Amino acid sequence: MRTMTMLLIGTISLILSIRRVETIRLSCIADTNLSSYEGEAMFNYGASPRIRLKGIQMFGLFRFDTQAIRGMKIERAELRLRYAGADRALKTLGFSTLSIPWNEGTGRGERIDGEACFNAAQLGSRAWSSSGPDMTAVIFAPPGRWGYRDAEAVENGWLRADIPIEILRAHAAGAATGIVVTDEKGQTAANNDVYAREQHGSEPYILVRAARHTAARVRPPTDIRITQDIGSATVKRAAIRISFVPDPNAVAVAGELQVQGEPKPRTLPIQIIQNGPANRRYVDLSDLPPRHRVVAQLWSISEEGMKVVGGRVAGQTGSALFQPPSIRAATLPTRADAPLERRYGAYRIVAYPFGYRGMADAGRPFEPLRWRADRLELMAAKREPVRAMLELLPIRTRTRDRVALHFTQPTRIYEIRSVGSGSGAMPDICEPIVSGRYLSERGQADGRHMLLVEIRAAAAPLRQRHTISLRSEDGRHTQIVFDVRQSPFALPRQPGFELSLNTYGSPARAAGLDPAAPDGRAMELAYHRVAQLHRATLTPLGYSHSGNMEPGYAPLTEGSGRTRHVIGWSEWDARFGPLIDGTAFAFEPRSRQPISHMYLPFHEEWPESIRADYRYRPASLAYPSVIYDHALLAGPIEQMLPDRYRDGLEAVLEDFARHIRSRGWDTTTFQFYLNNKYDYRDPAKGGRGTSWWLLDEPMHRDDWLALAWYAKRVRRVQSRYPRSRIVFRADISRPQWQRDYLDGLIDVMVVNDELYRYSGLMRRYTRSGVRLWHYGTPPSIEESLSVSEGWPVRAYFAGADGIVPWQSVGTNNSYREPDATALILPPLIHGIGEPIASLRLKALESGQSTVEHLRALGYARRWTREQVALAVQPWLIRQDYAGMRSAIRFALQGSSGSARIQVRHSRGQDPVGRPRAPRPKP
Repeated sequence: MRTMTMLLIGTISLILSIRRVETIRLSCIADTNLSSYEGEAMFNYGASPRIRLKGIQMFGLFRFDTQAIRGMKIERAELRLRYAGADRALKTLGFSTLSIPWNEGTGRGERIDGEACFNAAQLGSRAWSSSGPDMTAVIFAPPGRWGYRDAEAVENGWLRADIPIEILRAHAAGAATGIVVTDEKGQTAANNDVYAREQHGSEPYILVRAARHTAARVRPPTDIRITQDIGSATVKRAAIRISFVPDPNAVAVAGELQVQGEPKPRTLPIQIIQNGPANRRYVDLSDLPPRHRVVAQLWSISEEGMKVVGGRVAGQTGSALFQPPSIRAATLPTRADAPLERRYGAYRIVAYPFGYRGMADAGRPFEPLRWRADRLELMAAKREPVRAMLELLPIRTRTRDRVALHFTQPTRIYEIRSVGSGSGAMPDICEPIVSGRYLSERGQADGRHMLLVEIRAAAAPLRQRHTISLRSEDGRHTQIVFDVRQSPFALPRQPGFELSLNTYGSPARAAGLDPAAPDGRAMELAYHRVAQLHRATLTPLGYSHSGNMEPGYAPLTEGSGRTRHVIGWSEWDARFGPLIDGTAFAFEPRSRQPISHMYLPFHEEWPESIRADYRYRPASLAYPSVIYDHALLAGPIEQMLPDRYRDGLEAVLEDFARHIRSRGWDTTTFQFYLNNKYDYRDPAKGGRGTSWWLLDEPMHRDDWLALAWYAKRVRRVQSRYPRSRIVFRADISRPQWQRDYLDGLIDVMVVNDELYRYSGLMRRYTRSGVRLWHYGTPPSIEESLSVSEGWPVRAYFAGADGIVPWQSVGTNNSYREPDATALILPPLIHGIGEPIASLRLKALESGQSTVEHLRALGYARRWTREQVALAVQPWLIRQDYAGMRSAIRFALQGSSGSARIQVRHSRGQDPVGRPRAPRPKP
């Protein structure tokens, strides 16, 4: 009996000793700062005594000695940091695994080759990833693990924050080479300095509560498959997908891929496994040689850091995409001895292709068009405008001969006016000429007249003749005949590539009119007609940062919460119905073609008021402390907004969905777009802002979470009314910091120049169904029109399906001073007449037309954008977009059913070269 008792006591003691929870301190053995700030992205801070945590600008990278907890069951882990400066505004910390080897370095804010920085794991020798230009490709993203925890201040300047257990678990097992720590309240702009490991007694450390236990047996990954990923292949390289089922008891899965002919196997990205169901995991690999044998070997990593190796699986990479040759050039037959000019009275008449601007383009030579007797021959696709520049040059200086032009529709003629004065004057304004009236005596500074002839011919017949008569005061006259050849290929009535002209408020205000008055409404429609004429969509944003609304921009509502509803649609329909059903454009070339998209009036102050409903009340409205205090004191958005705010928003959005469906509006998409920013609480910007976040161009975690909250409201309504054509749009200037906040929530993402830098990220978005547009400032008046023509083309080859000039409506001052954003100007006579298009708007339309040709070529040949880019590369290099369109039309004539081609959106590919992109909006 005594023996049995002693055995029982010993067994219990052994069990208790095995399960006893220990507190273990982990020392930091390497740390460094990483700075994404411009000019510092290649700096190493490995020897710096301080680490700054400041939003997305600066964050810390730490490696700890985890040997003591390897194989233990972690119950809690707490990071300890000690403040080293006066700014102490850390509230929420972000934690992410990092599985790429890195060197701490010896720098103190300087560039040192071979050491870690934001741009590279080892500067000059090892990138963080092949799919992105910097560290954002490998942190806070699959296949790693990340999470967020609030920090708490403790004694003597120390603070503590729990680390997500799965992150430390991966680090302890060797599956993560370090832990990234970020400040998730970057809107405070605080320089949160903490001591680095070089500061004895204040160095970072982790306190772990863990227990020794008998770990579950870990097995190697199973059901490993290698499949060819044709969708990710390029013209030179193949792609594969390796899939497997991990053991749920494993911490991570790692592996290598041996490629036939390569001396060393390639290391596969480490997949960190979350405890839970054994779901199939995927590793996508591109940049592989085509038609090569590959052998993959995967292994599980246990809590103890042991490798449990599985078997080898063989496969083969697929073929690379067909690399097309350059398509053949197509030109009209013209005699080499045909004259380059004609004479008429006191003038010489020289014709040029569209884009020529006289002396303004002296550095970019243009070859004049050759005459065939009195004729000029031009080519175009159906529905494509035919344009030519006519320059009337006086033979004698100060000639007094006045000339009148006579022409009929569909011919339009514009006299090109310059913006500015003296040597700085630049041609940009397309002043319409009325048939039969004499040209202005002003002309250009030297007496010449620069004319733009634009023919928007009907779709049939394929050969057309259009005549312009020139008559002088003394009765002399002559004719210029334009022989237009149209190809069977037609531009689609509804553009497949969007030219979205953003503006703020009603454009009637730019013309000096009240948008609520009848003449103001008429002027607003006139602006829309100018945009529609140029295959563009004008998108005025009807609400302001202060929550004020343009008259009639939103329907009247009543009620609150679930009972809120629209009480009448008549005024809203009267204003927007003609745009949505196309009746506003009944007499335009694309007769009755509706606008392709428009903004809905929803924002944080409508239909429910965030001013009234938001639960956080600041102690002071002083800026910027009101934003700092909100970041540190307010709760998450879902806690700060009551249910009635959410319910009222969804109820009115459902009213819109039902109304759209009842009216049969099935062409236009209706964008739920949030534009407001917290910096408009600044008195320098009016001080009346209603937003607590950067809903446009989000930057901080709270901004992304707020956008996601509103996007979920849209998703709920979309699920109930799937055919409502309501979409969620967000303008994102920092897509690399989006992480997973908006995954599955965004339909249209409008991206700035990061579209070109983060091509791998953009491909991931497009493959998930997100439609990309590119926004920027329109090219300046001083730049060649080829820059404007090239903007849509460059964006298209980078994966975008549209471009957005962030402002497109000019003011009266735009006639006097160059204004890059003045694509459409107010009428020449204040409040009377039609708005005026700029040459740059017409160049953007030409660029969009080029993209329609490219899309048609890709669809006809079943090519990706990369293949299409290679086929037209000679024209891309020369920036000869007119020649490119002619060559594509010639190529399409050999395609079956070219006249009936219905173009689909092809997926994005890497751009060819580094394109010049318009500047981002401020």
